[in-house]
This record gives sequence, structure tokens and C-alpha cells, in this order.
Amino acid sequence: FSDHLVLNKTADAGQPIDSLEATLRRINPYATITRTNRSDVPAREIINRRGFDLDRIDTQLAAEPEDADHDHHDHASHIDRTGITSVSLTCAQPLDADRLEEWLQDLLARHGTDILRTKGILSVAGDDRKLALQAVNMMLEGDFIGPWGREQRISRLVFIGRNLDRGKLLTAFTNCRAAVAADPQGAQTMTRIPILDRDDMDAEQQAVHDRIVANNARVGFGPAIGYAYSAGVWQIHNTSSAHLLDCSLTNAQVRIVSLMTVRHWKAAYPWSAQAKTALKAGLDPAIIEAINDGMDPDFDDPADAAVHAATRELLATGTLSDDGFRAAERDLGYQRLVEVVGAIGHFCTTALMANVVGVTPAPDAPSHLK
Repeated sequence: FSDHLVLNKTADAGQPIDSLEATLRRINPYATITRTNRSDVPAREIINRRGFDLDRIDTQLAAEPEDADHDHHDHASHIDRTGITSVSLTCAQPLDADRLEEWLQDLLARHGTDILRTKGILSVAGDDRKLALQAVNMMLEGDFIGPWGREQRISRLVFIGRNLDRGKLLTAFTNCRAAVAADPQGAQTMTRIPILDRDDMDAEQQAVHDRIVANNARVGFGPAIGYAYSAGVWQIHNTSSAHLLDCSLTNAQVRIVSLMTVRHWKAAYPWSAQAKTALKAGLDPAIIEAINDGMDPDFDDPADAAVHAATRELLATGTLSDDGFRAAERDLGYQRLVEVVGAIGHFCTTALMANVVGVTPAPDAPSHLK
């Protein structure tokens, strides 16, 4: 894990120096190598080299090829002899500083004797500066070294050591991503569950993802961030969404159910999203705000009022009283009553998933939950 390697007695070497130097570079691609004889090395080359200056890391990693991944190259004989290799990881999404620190501290505490050197230039969510870090075995230090400016914010992290499992390191590294989602209005919102990239999905998840995209629907925002982690849940929710667009309830009635349900679960993001959809469906803004205030709106359509009444009682008690059931039976009929129950279930999932994911509404949303 040295920063500078001195090859002495090169004139007496029994093997080609180029081959030896290539082996050393595979072990440590960042160290300067000086060839010499009789230890004739100018002092300026080995003294005051600022070896632990974090600013140097940016230059070193910038020189590393984007696809560098030394443990994947054909260095079997080298690895067999020394057990030392290097792994280079990249991430285009900003990282969560707390997750990153917790992971690295735990990793080095557990495996620091095998991880000889760690270096990184990282993009941290919420900060426009580069985070430089380096570690020697279990001793880790880091600091911000300057702005990213117009440079592409790609995090790069390199490990040099023994027994490096690239798959596990990559998974843990990507789990440090800050969940930054673009909402339908284009604003950036922070979430607790990271966005799952398509490349990180299994075949079933990718199939659901591709069906959604093929239908010109959006992925990677709101509660869909959570759905993506389970192909089955994701598919069920999408099937239910499609049904609600073509069921016995009008679009406005579906939005009445949705607004009441997400308000019941205090789900701010779905409230703003459903309020926007409700406005497009022609629902009076006064009705939306009455629901937001927990009041009974004035409906022109008796069926809308019946949907509201049934939803209110179901959310409050979990069932319908005999009087409530007879009113719903009379005003809605069995099919629409069942559709109301199904819509409540659908939007309960939406609300709870949004709350768990932790997504927040855009500041310019047409309505915010009170």
C-alpha cells in the first residue's frame, strides 16, 4: 500500500525489470516507481511528497480508466503468488454520507487487515464538493477538497488488498446510494429506500419494469421506488391501477376514494399526486380541499356522495353498518360497492408504501396535505 516504490539494484536484476514493474503496478496501480542502483535516489523524489494529502487522490483516480477493475483481468499467476489485487468501483448516483461512513467503518473494522489501502473521490448528496477519503488498513480519513463544478459527479472507490470480493463490495457500495427521485413535476426528492436501477433487478423485476416503460408509464419515483423491489407486488399494483382506470366507478369517484384513503394514512406524497390527477378528472377544487379538511363536501352527483359516505365509514370502522350497507346497496349497487372496497385497498398500499419509502411532494404541487 505504498505511495512510492524504489526498485534498487536494477542492474543486477535476474529478470526483465519491465515484467517486475508490471507486476507491481497490478498490485498497486497508484504508486510511483523509481528504478535505481546502489540506492541512488534524489532526496526530492522520496521526501516531502505529501503522500497523505487528500487532494492527490483526485488526480490519481482521474487517471484510472473508467472500466478499470483489476481483479477481473487475467492475473491469475500474480494473485496465486501474492493474494493481492485491486477492485475499482464507480457510482453515478449521489451517496448518502451516513450510510457510506457506517459501511466503511464496519468494513475496515472487520477486514482491515486484508484491505491494505482504500482511496476514493465521492459525490455526496446535498453537497457540491468532492469528498476525498483514504485508508491504510483500518485507519480511515476523509475531507471535502473542492467543488465538482461542471465535472461529471461520478463516485470512484478503489480497494487494494487480499480476499477482495468484488460482488459483495459493489453491492454494499451501491446500497450507500442516496435515494434521489425525480417526481412527475421534475423536482428532486430524497427517499429512504434507494432507487433500484434496471441493471440491478432480477429477470422478473426487469420484465415488470419493461412493461411499464412500454406503456409510457414512469418508474423510479414515489411509491414505485418501493414496488420495484418485489416483482409480484409491483405487478399486482400495476394491474390494479389499470383496472381502476376502466372500472364501474367514474374517474372522479376513484379520486374521491384515493384522496380520502391517502389522507387517512397521512401520506403527503400520494395526496399531492392524487390531487393533481383529481383536478384533471374534473373534480371541483372545493371538494378536494373539503376532503383535505376532513369535511363532507357538497356533491352535485348523488353517486359521488354515496362513494364518499361508504369510503368514510369503511376507513373509520373497517366495515359498513346495516344502515351504511343499505345506503350503498341502494345508491351504488353491488359492483360499484365492491369497486370502492378494492380502490380503498389499492390506495392503502399506495399510501403505506409512500410513507415507508419516505418520498416527499414537490413544493409546487397543486395541493398539500394538511
